[in-house]
This record gives sequence, structure tokens and C-alpha cells, in this order.
Amino acid sequence: MQNKSRFIREGIFNLSVFVLGVVVIAESVRLGFGGLEQPGAGLFPFFAGLTICTAQLFVIIKSVFRERKQTEFPANRGATARLAALIAVLVGWIVVMPFLGYILVTFAAVFAFAKLLGLEGWRRPLLLSAGTSLGVYILFDRLLYLDLPRGLLG
Repeated sequence: MQNKSRFIREGIFNLSVFVLGVVVIAESVRLGFGGLEQPGAGLFPFFAGLTICTAQLFVIIKSVFRERKQTEFPANRGATARLAALIAVLVGWIVVMPFLGYILVTFAAVFAFAKLLGLEGWRRPLLLSAGTSLGVYILFDRLLYLDLPRGLLG
């Protein structure tokens, strides 16, 4: 009986996430896509909503056809501390970015994520951080002409 109620709760959650993706798509269509030279406000949310819906369909299909067995949440103290640290880095990234700027804060956040998730050494996390912060900066600031927070660099 407990497995059935858990299956129903998972189904409701999965369906809710799918509906959220549909709402994001509908709202992005309302905002408009713009053109190739001047992207509209709805372009990015449309693809985000499409990604949510597609991924959630796979989750729903997998949950329907998987074997029903009782599982426990495999969390221990270390995993919980790592999750809390990842959330703290994300919150810090959002709070500090307007003051220090996108490039610097994103570099530090991606580096912290890489180390917390177990990327070994120093060179690979540094390269990942530099590539991510500069690549996204070039994409959004230079190619799509979206202003990212400049902070100290502005």
C-alpha cells in the first residue's frame, strides 16, 4: 500500500513539473521570440520550457515502467553537507553577482561547484571555470547583447 501511495505522489509531482514546463512555454510564446538579429524576451524561456517538458516526459515514462520496490533515501551526513554547500554557493552567486560582476563571481562559483562535486586537481577546475564564465559572457553579452552585471569591472 505504501508503494502505491508513493507512486501516486511521484506521479503528481512529475505531472506538476510537466505542467510547469507547459506554462513556461505558453508564457514565452506570449512574450514573443523576436528575430535572429534581435532575440525577443521569450526565446530563452521557450527553450527552457521545452527542455523541462522533454526531460519530464522521460522521467514519467521511466517511473511508469520501472520495477516497484521499496527504496530508501541514500543520504548520509557527508552528502547532506555537500548539498548544503552547493546550495550556499548558488545563493552566494546570486547575492554577490551585482556587486562583483558576472565574470568574477561565476568563475568562483563554477570552481567551487567543481571542487565540491569532486573534480580532481586544480588545473581542470580552473579551466572549467574560465571556460564557463568567459563562454557564457561572450554568448550573452557579445552575441545576444544582453547586459550582464559588470560589478567591479564596470
